[in-house]
Amino acid sequence: MDAAGVLKETRRLIGAGWCRGSDARDASGRPVAPGDPAAAEWSLLGALGVVAAQSEVELEELATALAALAGVIADPSLSHWNDEPERTQSAVLETLVRAADELRDQRLTVRALSRN
Repeated sequence: MDAAGVLKETRRLIGAGWCRGSDARDASGRPVAPGDPAAAEWSLLGALGVVAAQSEVELEELATALAALAGVIADPSLSHWNDEPERTQSAVLETLVRAADELRDQRLTVRALSRN
């Protein structure tokens, strides 16, 4: 899976269920491991971990996806950013869209520079 796929799949998981204060929660709201089959909600970091573990993502592609997120999230801690009291599921989803846009723009720039 490439970096764009990492962001897309992370967005799908967050769209299905998002949480704060834990990497993942079950349907009752109890904290569980992100990869637990009972997980129904994920933090941004938890969702990224699940995608990376279950999709056989190469380290370079994961790093590229994280760099794209770093381009739109000022906080160096994804957990801290995710858990801010004013953060919403919609804001996390929008941030993932912006990161995907950032990634696409970077790739277009690289292609344009390689042609010259």
